[in-house]
Amino acid sequence: MVYIHEPQTLSSKINSVAFPALSIIQDQKSKVRSVIIKICSAYTLVVIPLMTLLFVQAENFIQYFLGIQWVDAVPIIKIFCLTAIVQNVYTPGLIWQSLNKVEVQFRIGLVSKGLLFVFMFFGLQLGELKGLALAILLSSLLSFYPLFYFSARIIDFSFRSFLSILFTPLIVSFLLAILLEFQRFLLPIDSFFLMFLECAIFLLLYLIALLVYKPRALVELKEFMPSKIAKLINR
Repeated sequence: MVYIHEPQTLSSKINSVAFPALSIIQDQKSKVRSVIIKICSAYTLVVIPLMTLLFVQAENFIQYFLGIQWVDAVPIIKIFCLTAIVQNVYTPGLIWQSLNKVEVQFRIGLVSKGLLFVFMFFGLQLGELKGLALAILLSSLLSFYPLFYFSARIIDFSFRSFLSILFTPLIVSFLLAILLEFQRFLLPIDSFFLMFLECAIFLLLYLIALLVYKPRALVELKEFMPSKIAKLINR
């Protein structure tokens, strides 16, 4: 599906590297939890701001890259951006597979997929792709916590701990989105250059906010960063 292709490309690459490592240390619960936290941190730091930026820039993105004839797809793109965040900030499948809990994954997957098909059925009754997109989003939201609970409890990864990873990138991205919308209200000018400038400023402010507030997601990944950036985080 188009709406999750890019985040899943990122997750598939990270998972392909993490899976062998997790399989080796599957009997060491604390180490598995540490790796999962780092993976969640990476997804959170990258997926949330990019999908938030695409959400805000959806109309311009459609206009300049696909053409004005696709403008009706803007609401669908926005819904898919939210869905991509929900589906990619946590990967329960990696835990089940690496710890050889595929039977549990299969059973819970049947329930979650059944819920998805039910929502998709009612979404299709609306007769529009927007209804289908909303159905997928609602299904993802409702199944998120059960999927988290039944996978994270295996490695003693609490939901509060997960929220501490999610909190700062989510809040910063949300505030920057509001700031961007306010700027458009004051300066209602559409141009490709302005869109590019807005995206650059959004990402720059996001990076500055990360270095200033040093969220847990960033701290968890500092060992993989260049020494100069790691020193900034340690200050």
